[in-house]
Amino acid sequence: MKIFQIRPKYDESGNSTFRHLEPLHGFDPVGRHRFDGSLKTGVLIAKDYEVSISDENLAYANFPDFCPGVLVADGLALSELYPILSSVAELLPLREAHGGAYTLVNLTPPFDCVDLERSEWKAFPSSGRAMSVSRYEFDVERLPKRSLFKTTMKQSTIFATQGHLEPAMEFKAQVERLGLLGLAFWEIWNNDGDPIPDPPPFWMG
Repeated sequence: MKIFQIRPKYDESGNSTFRHLEPLHGFDPVGRHRFDGSLKTGVLIAKDYEVSISDENLAYANFPDFCPGVLVADGLALSELYPILSSVAELLPLREAHGGAYTLVNLTPPFDCVDLERSEWKAFPSSGRAMSVSRYEFDVERLPKRSLFKTTMKQSTIFATQGHLEPAMEFKAQVERLGLLGLAFWEIWNNDGDPIPDPPPFWMG
């Protein structure tokens, strides 16, 4: 089994490869817009769902970048991957200013499956929460039986599994099979004993 970290895709110069979405009415990353694995139905208000497309000169993405800790899927991605996404996330419709159809994929709940003692990480001095992680180690017995998940250690990070479920229910395998655009995957853990590859150039965040 392998575990991959998911991020928006950037080119080798560190520039955004695809257009992204921006909220129209401000953004509160430590308040109601903090996607920490909690449900947002009844927390977000109507204007929070209103977004606009930025950098329309860039290529179209099925998974446009929006904010840390959440995925955004277009109509094609949602339709093709609905059995996977609906089983692991709260799905919330976004209203794009020009009528584009997007869905906010809020993975919930976070899982306590990281081996904190064997992982290598730095904490925020004020809170003790994880600030950065240079090496992940997972407790296999505590891994959720799903192909997309977040952890209680660092809720702004999204992971995908490979070799954990049937291929039809594995997010990464289906994204690649369908040729959906906008995401990058970096292998950060396996239980095969294989070396972990270096991160792609300009692995952001």
